[in-house]
Amino acid sequence: MLKYVNSRMGIRVALKVSCFLIIMIAAGVGYVYRVQTDIIYGQMIEEGRILSMVGAKSVAAVMEEAVDNKVISIDALFDKQYEIISGFSPPKYHTKYDAYLDRAILKLQDEFLENPTVLYAMALDVNGYVPTHNSRYQQPISGDENKDFVGNRTKRIFTDEYSIKAARSQEKGLVQHDNHKNDVVVDISSPIFVKSRHWGCFKIGLTPASMLTLKKPLLKALTIGGVVFLIFSVLVIFLIVNRSLKPLVTFSKMASDLADGDVDQKIIFKRKDEIGKVAEALERLRISLKAAIERLMRR
Repeated sequence: MLKYVNSRMGIRVALKVSCFLIIMIAAGVGYVYRVQTDIIYGQMIEEGRILSMVGAKSVAAVMEEAVDNKVISIDALFDKQYEIISGFSPPKYHTKYDAYLDRAILKLQDEFLENPTVLYAMALDVNGYVPTHNSRYQQPISGDENKDFVGNRTKRIFTDEYSIKAARSQEKGLVQHDNHKNDVVVDISSPIFVKSRHWGCFKIGLTPASMLTLKKPLLKALTIGGVVFLIFSVLVIFLIVNRSLKPLVTFSKMASDLADGDVDQKIIFKRKDEIGKVAEALERLRISLKAAIERLMRR
C-alpha cells in the first residue's frame, strides 16, 4: 500500500491537502461549538435573570395581597425573631409568617423547577432565612445528618457569602457562581419588595451540567456535518488533483517513448499553463532528437 502511494504523486498531494483540510475542519467545528455553547450559556443566564425577577414579583404579590386582605400583618412578614426548632443540626427556625408561606408560595416555587436547568428556586429574607424551600428539599427527616443536610433544607438560615449577598442586594438579576456539590451552580437573584420595603430576594440556581442536553445534539450535528463535508471534500480533492496531474502520466509515457527512440509521434497539448509549457518543451526535445537521429543516419 505504501509503495503504491509513493508511486502516485496525485495520491500523495491529495493526502497532504486532505490532512490539512481535516485540521481546518476540526478547528472550525471546535470554534463553532465554543461560540454556540457560549451563546447557549448566555441565553441560559438571561432566562435565569428573567425567572428570578418573575419569582420576586410573584412572591411580593402574594405577600402584599395577604397584607391587603389582612391575612397577615406587614410587621409579621418582616419578623426577625427567629424561633429555633429543637432537634435539628444545622438549626431550623419558625417565624410569624413561615406557616403562611408554606401554604402560599410552595407550589409557586416548585413550578420553576419544571425547567430542567433550574436546581432550586426560593425566597429568602435579608438575613438568609428560607421560610419555605422547594418540595424536593423538604424530604422526610431520616435521622442521617448528611442526607438530611441536603434533603431537608427548609426553614434554615443560610449565611454563606452567596446567600447573604443575594438576600441583601437590590440589584435585579444578580448573577453569582456558587460551588455546589463540587459543581458550579449559577445563582441568580432579584430583590423582593413588599409595600416598598426590602424583604429579601428570590433566587434560583441554574446548573450548567444541564446544558449537556443542549450541547450534545449540537456537538453531534457539528461532527456529522464536519465528517460529511470532509468526505465530500476529500473525494473532490482526489478527483481534481488526479485530473490535474493526469497529463503527467501522458508526459511520462512520451518521455519514455523518446528515450526508446520513438521521435515520430508529434506532441500536441493545447494548454497555456505550466502543463502546456512542459508539453512544448517535450515537443522541442522530440524535434531536436529527431534531427540528431536523422543527421546520424545520413552519416
